[in-house]
Amino acid sequence: MSREETRSLGQKLREWALNGALAAALGLGIVLLGSTILRAVLPPRPHAHLAGERETAAASLAPGIEPGSAKSAPAAAGEREIRVQVLNGCGVPGAGSGMASVLRLAGGVDVVEIGNADQFDYESSLVLDRTGNPALAQRVAQVLDGAPVIRQRLASSPGEVTVIVGYDHGRWLTPLPGGGGR
Repeated sequence: MSREETRSLGQKLREWALNGALAAALGLGIVLLGSTILRAVLPPRPHAHLAGERETAAASLAPGIEPGSAKSAPAAAGEREIRVQVLNGCGVPGAGSGMASVLRLAGGVDVVEIGNADQFDYESSLVLDRTGNPALAQRVAQVLDGAPVIRQRLASSPGEVTVIVGYDHGRWLTPLPGGGGR
């Protein structure tokens, strides 16, 4: 092989590699766009691994309280405010702040932190009992129409209860003007 044939073979290999990388990037982009469109169009599906916990949570509500029956659970006379951490688990800008506003308006809640959850794929909003006092988490869940309560003690949590905002946040929230963070 001459030097020109070798060089053109090297150039052809680089071109093939570049074309392959571009094709892979295009394919990934199409997959991501398709999943985003499906997520926007299809109704939320509950996580299969939470189904049992949701049933337990509904059964553990205070006697006489049906899931979805209470819109607000203000602190009764003598009850202190519940310290609540709100985490955006859906990735929609402003969902965490909007949820914090809903909880504050309901009364009986002191939102001590707003942040992002560990991931942005929570389809349903959850209420986490961080202290082992389910009555506090149940009061917050009542504000959220009986959102599922899960016991997940965490000694270092800033709140007694954590609310993870899922894709169903539209049940409680209206979009904030100008978007906003968290």
